[in-house]
Amino acid sequence: MSCLALLGLLLSSGCATYNQRLAGFRVAYLQGSYDEAEAEIDALIGDGDVSDGDTLLYELEKSIMLLTANQPERAIEILRRCRDELDDRFSGSVLGYFGAAFSDDTFIEYEGADYEHVLVRVMLCLAELVAGGTDAYAYALQIGEVQDRVLASERGKEVGYQPRSHYRRLAVGAYLQAVLREASLDFSEAQTIYSRMLSYQPELELGRQAIERLQGSSFVRPGHGVLHVFYLAGQGPTLYESYAWSTTLALRIAGLAAGLIADTWAPLGQAQIPVPALQWHDLHVPSLRIHAAGVSQSTLPLLDVNRIAEQQLEADMPMIMARALVRRAVKTAVTTAGEWAAKSSTKDDGHAIRLLIELGALFTNLLWTSAERADTRLWSSLPAEIQAARLELPAGVHMLELSDGTRIPVRIGAGQSSTLVLAQPDLSRPGEAQLDRYSRVSERQAPLTERMIP
Repeated sequence: MSCLALLGLLLSSGCATYNQRLAGFRVAYLQGSYDEAEAEIDALIGDGDVSDGDTLLYELEKSIMLLTANQPERAIEILRRCRDELDDRFSGSVLGYFGAAFSDDTFIEYEGADYEHVLVRVMLCLAELVAGGTDAYAYALQIGEVQDRVLASERGKEVGYQPRSHYRRLAVGAYLQAVLREASLDFSEAQTIYSRMLSYQPELELGRQAIERLQGSSFVRPGHGVLHVFYLAGQGPTLYESYAWSTTLALRIAGLAAGLIADTWAPLGQAQIPVPALQWHDLHVPSLRIHAAGVSQSTLPLLDVNRIAEQQLEADMPMIMARALVRRAVKTAVTTAGEWAAKSSTKDDGHAIRLLIELGALFTNLLWTSAERADTRLWSSLPAEIQAARLELPAGVHMLELSDGTRIPVRIGAGQSSTLVLAQPDLSRPGEAQLDRYSRVSERQAPLTERMIP
């Protein structure tokens, strides 16, 4: 038994955490050194397939970097692979959830947080809009479909707790659908979808503005076009290892009681229970102000990634703790059984030998439980928040001036819809602006006059 425990210790403690493995990529990405960031993440991916180990997560990290670096076509290719793999890993059952009894949660295949199943489709839709492809509406529909699947799941029903029943439906998919229907001049359908969006998140001002705008059944004034801005703001949350102090104390009390009843010290050998905890990097994200052709508009909240990550972790924590307690019970049972077996084979060797066996069982259990690590895997390159804005501008070429210091020329077509995605993972640095291919303007065509945002 001691050999098994020590083997588990070596396997667990010899591996770097997900955050440690990703440190080089994150630094390069936040500094805007995209070639270096790609080299760092490619070294982690190696020859691995998206279905191998944590390669799925590395690919997801890379996709956001590529989108930020204005390579939407490459981002789409990766996001599609990741979407399909996440679908394959999606589980509605709790039976495999408690399978890490002899190791810890980091040994379980990463299924993806439920909100990551949604966000992979959000990013696909935005990347497709920038790339000028034809699948943006299909991806927007998928955002709603995957939420239907998640919310309909009865995972945990077998054990009397269903974390997914605590979720709130997100409005981002409905917003993207409605924007695209409005752009195709299907005002009635767009108004219906905007209303549905507000039923999901009534607090979103973007929805209320849209409903008011569509009461006149007009996309834009004659001679004007629309620019939709999507602001991927700040650095999304990461996970770090913390400890469940109250549960650890309760476990120690239970271990003491069990030890007294079973006449063994083994249950007392319990290390603290490691659990994942959220670390926020940009908790409060200011809006982005956009100015062009005498029109100024500020972005409004569409999706708070910080908040939905927090809500999911809160909902999942009872299951995470239950799995930890099952794991501790199994380990204690194994070490106690090993102690009893050793005692029975050495019953005539005296008190000192029996004492050594008891101490060995106690420390084996302590070492085994000390080797556990919290699962800190997370799609960390997501933004802290997604904001959006809609500007109605005269047809022609204009210089967009953004409050982060970015200037970008844009071509607005009469009666047409343009898309700008601005990714700003480091709020202290200017963001990276990507226009859809039909709205891009060469330097030669850019307007000569510029007016700073007041």
